[in-house]
This record gives sequence, C-alpha cells and structure tokens, in this order.
Amino acid sequence: MKRVLHTIDNFLPHTQNWVYPQVTSVPDTISAVLCTAMSGQNQFPLDGTSIFCEDLAGNWPVICRRLARLGGRYWGARRALERARNWRPDIIHAHFGTRGWKSLSLKRATHTSLITNFYGVEAWSLPNVEPIWRERFAELFEEGDLFLVEGPVMRRRLIEIGCPSDKIGVRHLGVDLSQLPYLEPEFDSGLKIAMVGRFVEKKGLADGLKACLGAAEAGVRVQITVIGDSGENDPQGQAIKEELVRLSRKPALNGKVRFTGFLTPTDVRAMLRSHNIILCPSKHSADGDAEGGMPYVLAEAMAMGLLAIGSRHCDMSELIIENNTGFLFDEGDVESLTCILSKLSGVGCGLVKICENGRRHVEKHFDLNRQLAKLREYYDAHG
Repeated sequence: MKRVLHTIDNFLPHTQNWVYPQVTSVPDTISAVLCTAMSGQNQFPLDGTSIFCEDLAGNWPVICRRLARLGGRYWGARRALERARNWRPDIIHAHFGTRGWKSLSLKRATHTSLITNFYGVEAWSLPNVEPIWRERFAELFEEGDLFLVEGPVMRRRLIEIGCPSDKIGVRHLGVDLSQLPYLEPEFDSGLKIAMVGRFVEKKGLADGLKACLGAAEAGVRVQITVIGDSGENDPQGQAIKEELVRLSRKPALNGKVRFTGFLTPTDVRAMLRSHNIILCPSKHSADGDAEGGMPYVLAEAMAMGLLAIGSRHCDMSELIIENNTGFLFDEGDVESLTCILSKLSGVGCGLVKICENGRRHVEKHFDLNRQLAKLREYYDAHG
C-alpha cells in the first residue's frame, strides 16, 4: 500500500470537488491530507484519513481565537508539518502548482517523491500577474519529480513556463459514471440550456448569454439556467453578474433565464437533469487565465445525456469532437455560437445520436475508475 500525502491550501471548496476522489479512492493507497484550512468537512468527509491542518486557531474556542491568530498560524504550520513528516509518506501529491512549490521543503525533509497537479490559474495567469512565481516554478520544476495535467494544451503551457517535457504526465480527472445514469434527451420543447461556473471572465458566461439572446431574437425557443455566482467582495465578479442580469432582462429573454447561485455538486447534477444542453463558452481572460483542461461539469453533463456545446479553449476538444460528441466554436465568437444554437432547433432526433456518442466517449476516456488506476500507475513509477 502506497502512503500518499495530499497537500492543498483549503480542503475542500465545492468548486474543487474533483480533488476528493483523488484523496479517497485511488486503489491500494493510504492517504493523509496536509492543508492550511478546512472548509468542506460535511460535504467531503475524511473519516479514517489522517488530517494535518495548519490552522490551529480555527479549532480553538471562539474566545481564544483572536489571541490564537497572533501565533496560531506559525505554530500550527510547524506542528502540521511535523506530524506530516512523522506520518512517513511514500509520495507527496500537491494539488495546484503553488502548493507544489510550498511542498518542496517537506519533500527535502522526507526525501520523498513530489508529484504536482497543475489545474489552471497557477499556470496561465499567475506567472503573468506575479512574476516571482516564474522563479518559484523554476525551482519546483527542477526539484519536483512529476507534473500532472489534464490534456495536451495544458502540457504545452507547462513547457512554455519552463517545465521539462519529460517530467509531464497527462491524466484526465474522470467522472463517477455510477452516479451519472444516461437519460435520452428530448428537444421537441426547445433548447434548455445550462451554464455552470463562477462569475469570472474565463468562464465566458456573458458571451454564452449573448448568444442565447441572439438565438431567442431569431425565434428559437430557449430556457437558460445559470448555475454559479460571485463573491460579495469580488468587484469583477459582481460586474459580470450585473451584465448577466442586464442581458436576462432583454425582451427576448424576459422570464427565460434563471439564476440559481452556487449549488453543491450533487444539486448541480440534479439541476442538469431538467436540461438538454450544457454550454461552456470558456475563453482566455485579460490576465491570461484559462481553464486547466476542460470544465469538470462538462464531462458529467455529457455522461448524463446533455448535448455539449463549447469553445475551442484549452483542452475542451478532448471532450467535444466536432459534429460527433458535440459542437465547437472559437472562443469569444458570439456570432458563431448564436448560429449553432439557431440551427439546433431544426435538427431534431439527430441530436440524440450525438448525445449517445458523448456518453460513450466519456465512458471510454473519462471514467473515474480508469483515471484513478492511471494515477496509481504514476504513484508506482515515482514512489
């Protein structure tokens, strides 16, 4: 049994639900978690898993927390690192490149192999907006043993920022097909479109809603659900939210757009059941940020039977094969997306075949069990 220590800043926001099975379900491994803070204990339980949390003060009585904050982080980090070393891992698996760099000292202290998963923002945006991370990643790329990405586009990005190509492995995240039964969609009552994501520029949600508006103005019957939200202290996210609300009030979309706010992964899947299209209009943001590979929800929705429409962005084309498992458009090209939506209403039963192809494609290439077995192979090769 391999002893794998997973390091991550926060275990675990619901927007990072794809990390959970990597911690709990890789075959023939014993896991532990080293984190800075914990926020998802109820949704992502770690019963029987060792947890080394640096935030001592978060576990103290409220009356003591202000005092604890003064030295709690320092002593909490020291204590958590000491306990993690004493756990004697065979492998350190860092989630996100930033956490990989922070894990170098632990790698040195334990003489353990370090595997780092890069997921997106830390590779695309961070080296641009905070150049010090180019230096830190250079250190990580030199000392780290393996760097995992979701697809070939992300692999090329790591090479661009200095990672040796022979240290990069490609592995899809994988979805749990046992929780995603296929349901044949029907399109006779119009397009029921779902978009899912935080209100950040790279998700392209405003582009998606503009295209839905254009299709509705051309006479296409649409219903749109936007699943996600923005934090109260996020000015950019609030601006995106305001634009989405403004677009939803246009006459052609009036009463046809629903905003759900943030939902748990379970509730997202339940919501998707009443839709027939998953729309992912992702694009590069002004600061260079982009998807790490492809939206996780896209694979889940395709497995459930939704028709996939997405941009030619990052590794989206690993999931969406043009006219076979879905439809693609150039990122930011609202006019092309509008044309796709407008044409779908006349296709009818031909769309069901594409949805069936999508399910089979996910089964073959994005099955969680297969991808976790592949992760175990990487552990064997480097542990």
